[in-house]
Amino acid sequence: MSFTLTNVGTVDGTEIAQLYLGFPPSAGEPRKPLQLKGFVEVAVKAGDKTAVTIPLNDRSFVTWDVASHAWKVEAGTFSVHVGSSSRSYDIHLTGEISIGRAAYCKGTALISTEDSV
Repeated sequence: MSFTLTNVGTVDGTEIAQLYLGFPPSAGEPRKPLQLKGFVEVAVKAGDKTAVTIPLNDRSFVTWDVASHAWKVEAGTFSVHVGSSSRSYDIHLTGEISIGRAAYCKGTALISTEDSV
């Protein structure tokens, strides 16, 4: 995920930008509290802006599937939240990301539900 961080203040500062995901209802996970999936410390001079990227991968979108005894990448629409804290509701950006189909993660390989195991 990429976004622009702007320091609207009059002094140089540092922000810990945090990225949270809310899972789709089909995942069986609560939509709140949000799940922290990445963060980065960013220094920004007063009045400046900087591009920030917080990487996500397959593991960012998984839940444990009891039936298959494997991590499952959930299909559906995830809510995306970027801010300083989820507890104080200091969220500055929101959006959505869609994952097209479910897949299972076994070991370090990602196995599609359409592949044979």
